[in-house]
Amino acid sequence: MVLDSQALQHLEIIEAADGKLEGSLLHYVDHCSTSFGRRQIKKWLMAPLLDTEQINERLDAVHDLMSF
Repeated sequence: MVLDSQALQHLEIIEAADGKLEGSLLHYVDHCSTSFGRRQIKKWLMAPLLDTEQINERLDAVHDLMSF
């Protein structure tokens, strides 16, 4: 699923209502230490998965990365 600009704005995914990053979902979930990771998490938030199997694969990948 790809969220359109109106959905991203109303759900405050990328930026809060005041136009700042602080207060948005991205601000709260972005604990990335690299710009690549930051871009990837933003991409994931803008296009959430619908398939349960793909969601579980992504969760497993994140879990594996956090175990290092």
